Amino acid sequence: MSSKLTRSIFLFTLICLMSLGLASSEAVAQVDLFVTPASGDVQRYDGTTGASLGVFTSGGPGGLGRGLVVGPDLNLVVAAPGGPGAQKFNGLSGVYISTLIASGAGGITSASGIDLGSDGNFYLCTRANGVARFDATGAFIDYFASGGGLDAATSVFGPDGNLYVTSLITDEVRRYNGATGAFIDNFVSAGSGGLFRPSGLAFGPDGNLYVSSQANDVKRYNGATGAHIDNFASTGLSNPNGIAFGPDGNLYVASTGGNNVRRYNGATGSLIDIFATGVNNPVYLLFYEPQLPTNVESSSWSGIKNEFTPTDEQEQ
Repeated sequence: MSSKLTRSIFLFTLICLMSLGLASSEAVAQVDLFVTPASGDVQRYDGTTGASLGVFTSGGPGGLGRGLVVGPDLNLVVAAPGGPGAQKFNGLSGVYISTLIASGAGGITSASGIDLGSDGNFYLCTRANGVARFDATGAFIDYFASGGGLDAATSVFGPDGNLYVTSLITDEVRRYNGATGAFIDNFVSAGSGGLFRPSGLAFGPDGNLYVSSQANDVKRYNGATGAHIDNFASTGLSNPNGIAFGPDGNLYVASTGGNNVRRYNGATGSLIDIFATGVNNPVYLLFYEPQLPTNVESSSWSGIKNEFTPTDEQEQ
């Protein structure tokens, strides 16, 4: 057997083993909980047990501390209120990549929550300017939603494709056309159900809207009409901010004043447990499966295939 043929067989076997390894890693993929605390980093917790997995990233220049979202390239993007508008980190390792949205871009100040639209653009909530829109490269497009005293803390695109925004100092949730940014209505009217300084919001599996209120509870509103249904979860909450429904269908709440993340039954709102501890003033939450960014993964795998595919000469 020629040395070229032997090498070809070895390389083919190596590719097969790598493929099996990739399939195995996908089978045991772990969705973890990422939390931005007041300390200015991103902390990671086991998404099943709540055990601390340490600091995912300590931030680039300007610090962190607010909303976070997974970008279209699978990298992690984190809003930075004290410096750049948002920074990008490797989605697998947490290594700082770059400033995605520069400080003051489009005149923004006090960045807060950040969301990714179906159009591939980023929607950055700012306390003073409304919701600013940026393209995937971080270039400023426009102020998508603003005016009327909007004090934008967090936003989410609803099942109807429209943008819902919590307005902190006006105690309401506003709805904007998801395509044009035109104001539709105050979906949750000021103070409805005792709403006070709303911050986090999420649509639940039942289609209703859940909003954290600094009256120390999470309120539930009809997802079609905005009418108050009930105070869904409250046990042990202190100054709640970010909320998220986990892969298990339960509701997770950043209890900022309690320095922990609490888990509530997603159907009844009853407290299950204190899911994550040891986090100083948690603000925003994100369930996320860390993975190799798409641009890196595709180029790396292409390189392996190009290097290891036997040529006609090697097959002889």
